[in-house]
Amino acid sequence: PDFLVLNGPFVDKDHPIVKAGQVDVEFEDLFDLCCESFRKLPRETKVVLVPSVRDVHHDPAYPQPPFRTNGMPGDVREKIICAPNPAVVSCSGVTIGATSHDILKHLSGSELHRSSSSSDRMARLASHVLQQRNFYPLSPPAPGTCLDSKLASEKDAIFLPNSPDVLVLPSDLNPFAREVSVQPSVHTRDGHVGVFSTKIPESSAQEASCICVNPGRLAKGPTGGTFCLLDVTPSGELEKATIKRI
Repeated sequence: PDFLVLNGPFVDKDHPIVKAGQVDVEFEDLFDLCCESFRKLPRETKVVLVPSVRDVHHDPAYPQPPFRTNGMPGDVREKIICAPNPAVVSCSGVTIGATSHDILKHLSGSELHRSSSSSDRMARLASHVLQQRNFYPLSPPAPGTCLDSKLASEKDAIFLPNSPDVLVLPSDLNPFAREVSVQPSVHTRDGHVGVFSTKIPESSAQEASCICVNPGRLAKGPTGGTFCLLDVTPSGELEKATIKRI
């Protein structure tokens, strides 16, 4: 691939071997060892790493800073783009928003929805992120979220300024790829800025279309999981999104 986005955890604190204390190397060294496998990728391939609050070797509070790569060999660092969690990155004119937090699962357990017509539940859950311009549009947060709400509000760290072309939301829920058309929320009351919201100019309140993807988990215990393959035309247009199983 030209561009590879990997969401953590990479060294999972919930892994049985890690929980049992049976790892005989430093967690940072184990992460560096995993990254050395990127040498096998083609030279032109760039790898984006998004951390997780379950990464035992990294800062556990959400939002998270990027990984540190000081101890990695130079040829490995050249292939890696360390992004924060959440992150917005661009490749060949395609904007990708991503967070490793399972916001879909958290919203699924908290959403109340009633409608006279049927709707796509997964697309509706993902639309909350786009409508509220927020990577974690849930207050109070779900247990175990480790959300630093003060940092999130002060730095706009979980604020989504514009609708990306692709929104990557890995989850334990069923994998999917959907095109979601949404109308962003607009706060018009003067002086009203909440902890989990930021004012959006009315001029930006235009209908947005975004490919929302839950690629699933790349590894599920001892077996392979799923991932999403995006096909992009030379002109930078998204052509197809496919969920593939390992």
